[in-house]
Amino acid sequence: INRRGLKKTAFVEPEKKPAEWGSKYGSITFNQVGINLPMGGMNEKGLVIAQMALFGSKYPEKDNRPVVGGLEWIQYQLDNSKSLPDVIENNNKIRIIPDVITLHFLICDSKGKVGTIEFLNGEVVIHKGKDITVPVCSNDTYEKSMNDLKDYTGFGGEKEIPASINSISDIIARAGAMVNNYSADQVIDIVDYGFNILESVGSPARTQWSVIFDIKSERIIFKSLQNRNKRELNFEDFDFSCKSECKILDIQNSTNRDTNSQFINFSAENYRDYKINLYKAYKEN
Repeated sequence: INRRGLKKTAFVEPEKKPAEWGSKYGSITFNQVGINLPMGGMNEKGLVIAQMALFGSKYPEKDNRPVVGGLEWIQYQLDNSKSLPDVIENNNKIRIIPDVITLHFLICDSKGKVGTIEFLNGEVVIHKGKDITVPVCSNDTYEKSMNDLKDYTGFGGEKEIPASINSISDIIARAGAMVNNYSADQVIDIVDYGFNILESVGSPARTQWSVIFDIKSERIIFKSLQNRNKRELNFEDFDFSCKSECKILDIQNSTNRDTNSQFINFSAENYRDYKINLYKAYKEN
């Protein structure tokens, strides 16, 4: 649970010029690496940012702008932006630098504006508005994904939508088709339908978490590898003021009963224990 009103400094190598900012908006994020290094999340203004690995990305060359890491870019934007146009504008104020893996980003705001931001050949590549054919991303560039999609039925091609996942284009085809086939007249709840999409392109043995960001209702619903039950987080139940305690939740061990009460106060000790267990898991796998 990320609070508003905090002063932050980017966690980068000493020789680099770190970005500094004050968080304008509170947010709820899913963090595998650590605090302020989210894999994705939503802020209290309804802005959602998710990331996917994009190998072959090339970030902008060094200039005078202060820098943030790839995952930190997400927190910077959730702290400072309330819309897709804000994200695009704020991106010009900082320079993103590589983490272990290079990334691209899928963004949606409370007005329903969807966009992607990628860094290719040292340039920022943005898709938005009419450039968004289908709001689906995986581990190829958005342009390549949409070009591959044209080969499938329903998108101008003749290839059948694949019944199983063997490639990134299979993921895009299956997810894209399910997004396009959704109708508000369907009996199934839209959140359940969203999880059906995620399950159709995920792995029951490897997918660590699946998340639905319900912007309209200001809530987040998620499942995890060790608990397939849906758990729900409502923004109205959290205190995002700077005077409140920083709260964290272990999503793998949390239950679907009163999830909010399972949050604990962040501390150096529980953070250390978490990181030790994380590195042990990596070593074992």
